[in-house]
Amino acid sequence: MLLRAAALLLICASAPAAAQEQPAPSPAAISLPVLAADLAYGFCPMLMNGDASLNANADLIALGFPAMAQAVTNARLPDFALLGQTTASGDVTVGGIPQSICEVSVIGEQAEAALVTLRSGLTDLGLALEPDAANSGPVPQGNGIVEALKMPLPEGGVVRVQFLQASLSSGAPLASFQIMFQEQ
Repeated sequence: MLLRAAALLLICASAPAAAQEQPAPSPAAISLPVLAADLAYGFCPMLMNGDASLNANADLIALGFPAMAQAVTNARLPDFALLGQTTASGDVTVGGIPQSICEVSVIGEQAEAALVTLRSGLTDLGLALEPDAANSGPVPQGNGIVEALKMPLPEGGVVRVQFLQASLSSGAPLASFQIMFQEQ
């Protein structure tokens, strides 16, 4: 647990203080790519550190998300919860497990632009990430590609970041960002 705490402090210490202190903009005033990046690099570090919750989060509610997250059925991540909203430009979701994983996804016409914005904001984490070729490449279902990065921790464990570009069975484009901590 000490290892996890050290990794999470590293993630959260690098999150820009301004992103943590600014009031949330109105939902109509922010594009989906910008919203996705704000969630990935502002909210996710706080969730990873245990300083924020998906449920009854006033900032997320102000951005148009529901007050209560929905449990997601996933055998590998049984505690994963998700918030989502639909806008005129597409869908956006944010979810995760505090102190373990955080994911932000955009579905629809803004997915490609969201992926570009998410990749360009990666330096906001302030982590020395390196390519993770073993976890990069086509997804097993063949409908997308993952770009994985990692940062091994001196005490053991690893921080991982993944970008996913895919299309759903409906044909809708999907862009996703994940940050996670894994003990080794």
